[in-house]
Amino acid sequence: MSISDRPQRGYAFEKGMLNIAWVSGFARHIARGEQGLTGFIQQNNDVTRMLPIGQVDKSRVFAGVADCEPIKIIGRIHARIEDGTRTVFIDPLEISSPSIIEMPSDLAWHSPIQGRDPSKIEQDDFQPFHGSIFGDGRLREAANSVRIAGIVDGVLPLREKAGQGPVVGLEVLVRQTANPDHAIPVRMMNSAVAAIFRNELRLGRPVLVHGKLRVRDEYETDQNGVTTPTGRRIGYVFCRTILNARRDKDIITIPVWVSEILARYGKKVEPETDQETGSAAAEHNEPAPSEPSHAEEIERGLDALVDGI
Repeated sequence: MSISDRPQRGYAFEKGMLNIAWVSGFARHIARGEQGLTGFIQQNNDVTRMLPIGQVDKSRVFAGVADCEPIKIIGRIHARIEDGTRTVFIDPLEISSPSIIEMPSDLAWHSPIQGRDPSKIEQDDFQPFHGSIFGDGRLREAANSVRIAGIVDGVLPLREKAGQGPVVGLEVLVRQTANPDHAIPVRMMNSAVAAIFRNELRLGRPVLVHGKLRVRDEYETDQNGVTTPTGRRIGYVFCRTILNARRDKDIITIPVWVSEILARYGKKVEPETDQETGSAAAEHNEPAPSEPSHAEEIERGLDALVDGI
């Protein structure tokens, strides 16, 4: 029986919180070893944007996965810190052959991600589409869909012009486990509402994300404010909005470590200013701090989800 034929509660939750993804494309650089199954899913002709595959549960065995062949993964989104950088990957629960409508179209394959500088696109000899190009240039929803719920453990503003311009998005750390290193980075890119969401996304708030698995370039900024690429790529979840998580729907159980987040939020610290973005507060993945009374506000909001916190 396919995993998708089972009740969703049997496979779509990570420690009582919704965590499920469906990603289809072409299998690339597939390998099996001590790390389990590793490799990438390629959805367009830019090899720098291939989506990483990793295994948390090494006991699962996946047969018949061949390089450059169509692949569909139903799995969970996990995060880890590599060389000091938080990155995301898809951990397979089931690997199968995708349907035609679950694959990127030939036009989507040749269409760069919106906002991507065409001069930075890198290609190799693998070109599965030949001849005329048809179809929709947008990536089909069925080819890349992520659903996660969790607890807000950090909010950072994302600014244009190397961090000096207005807020154009937010990076939200969505935590599902006791280990904060495993919090999933979610980038909400929506300049029209980013500043409003920044004020609403308090530490400890239960949230739901409908998004996509993506990869971006990592940059570092020197003491003179000059930003340069490191050459590494970082996996993350992309979305346009953040939703409220629902009890018994998106979050089944609220763990005890939520109280630790609430306690941290209630500490009295100096407010962050626009000039301080990227300083100590940002370094520790903390949002712009607010008055201690907001801890009580979060506790009241969580009353609907959990008793005893």
